Amino acid sequence: MDRLQPRRWGLNLIAALALTAAAGPTAANETVYDEDGYKLVVGMHAGFGVFGANDVDFGAGDINSRAPAGGPFPAWQRRATRTWFEAYTKAFAEIETPFFGFGHTYGVVSADGSLTRGSGDALSSLASQGARSTTSDAPQDAEFEDYVIGWHSGELLTASLGDDAIDLSAGRQSFVVGDAFLIGSGVVNGFGRAAFTLQPHTSFDHATILKVNSAPVRVQLFNLETRTDQNLMHGFDQPKAKVAGFDLALFKSGAELSGVKAAGEKEANQAAQETAAARATKETADVWTAGVNFFHIYDADSTPGPFSFPVGEASPALSVNGNRNGLNVYSGYLQGAFLERDPDILLYSQFVLERNDDANRRVSADAWYVEPGYRFSALPWTPQLNLRYAHFSGDPNPNDRVKESYDPLFAASGDRGFGSWTMGEIFGAFISPNSNLNAKMAHLKSTPLPDLLDVGAIYYSFDFDHPAQFNDPRITAHHAADELDLYAKWTLTDWLGLTGVFGFAVPGAGLKQAAQAFRADNGPAGRATGRTETLAELILELKY
Repeated sequence: MDRLQPRRWGLNLIAALALTAAAGPTAANETVYDEDGYKLVVGMHAGFGVFGANDVDFGAGDINSRAPAGGPFPAWQRRATRTWFEAYTKAFAEIETPFFGFGHTYGVVSADGSLTRGSGDALSSLASQGARSTTSDAPQDAEFEDYVIGWHSGELLTASLGDDAIDLSAGRQSFVVGDAFLIGSGVVNGFGRAAFTLQPHTSFDHATILKVNSAPVRVQLFNLETRTDQNLMHGFDQPKAKVAGFDLALFKSGAELSGVKAAGEKEANQAAQETAAARATKETADVWTAGVNFFHIYDADSTPGPFSFPVGEASPALSVNGNRNGLNVYSGYLQGAFLERDPDILLYSQFVLERNDDANRRVSADAWYVEPGYRFSALPWTPQLNLRYAHFSGDPNPNDRVKESYDPLFAASGDRGFGSWTMGEIFGAFISPNSNLNAKMAHLKSTPLPDLLDVGAIYYSFDFDHPAQFNDPRITAHHAADELDLYAKWTLTDWLGLTGVFGFAVPGAGLKQAAQAFRADNGPAGRATGRTETLAELILELKY
């Protein structure tokens, strides 16, 4: 079969579905049966995206997926222009039954298929991550995304703790803490899993989760395992890790305020909603949350070199995800609208410490951010402005035996939308993880058509925390890049949405040096570097 042509195929599909949306409404999920406490809900979610990136790696061009492991990489093994198409479908079913008068049991099963066609994504190959386009070899994949059994209390403890105060579940499932700054996804997308940009896979393996939710206190105890498959991911997957921890939060539920959207956002986290399709009581976004959490990684891949220090030696090639076995993570956070007198004043902030005292896996790293915001609810279009400063520690000496570069762990794009926690549709998605980085952000968004059209603009300024982490004397400058992203999100119906993005990133002195070093190592000598990288995206989402 001929390879799909991303632009033409994707635009024709979008046009056809827009006409379908205009023809009449339909439900996002379908309740097949609902009687005497027994309920069956089925549905399908799908996403389709067309993408184009120009002057990838600021003109140097990133490496193709199937290029050899070691360089140099001649021009024919890399591309400065990438155009690609991604798609996924996820079908799910949830059943709920009474449990002998003691709450309700439920089960969830879902399977998804994903693919990428075209020339592949634009993941950076610049120093020092040694990465490459994950999908230039047109991968496709199909697997189970969720298989969960659980119990929730329903009205059993209403008098003492409230409706649905307790939920216990086990199996492969999605799990999110807060706005996904630390925990939001247990799986890496791209390579053999395909769909690097749409990120359809999120669930953890062998996850056991206990939630006790009795306003104004919420406690979550969790045991999680990453979905890691180095063969499927060509050796670029995260280290296999097992995690146990808790989250303790004070909160004010959005359900307490009739008609008021919580903290300027539309709905609770999508992963939470998708795994609660059949339940009468949904997870509602909080007006504000103040919490602390702790978790311990009690088992992880510690392969010497990429994932731990060799005995008695340093490892300049240590991954930012290295030294996880034995890692302790401490965090506190604030999120939402804390002032009842003026709920338009918003504050988001989090602080994280990472510590590991094992002799061959020592870690001393940290990250934090402060993000005030204000929603101008009295003005037309209800504009909202958020300003953020974020710090993710880097390593000033990659040749010693203490890892000081921050590990972003299981962060994901959370329910706060653009900028959290993919910082930059170019820089954050393709160039750098949230590590060795100081970032400034100004995010202006508005709603010209309530519940129909959201638009926004985000400016970022990125600086390397410690250029020495690259272990390359040719890279010495701190300023990495400036980026501007423009987006529009059109919600045609409750089951169909369309998002368009245009962004461009201007390299700073640090990334210019990285691109020049890459050109010097790989040629050709005359290739221009230091160019502005641009990106265009058009994404269609369906829920039915």
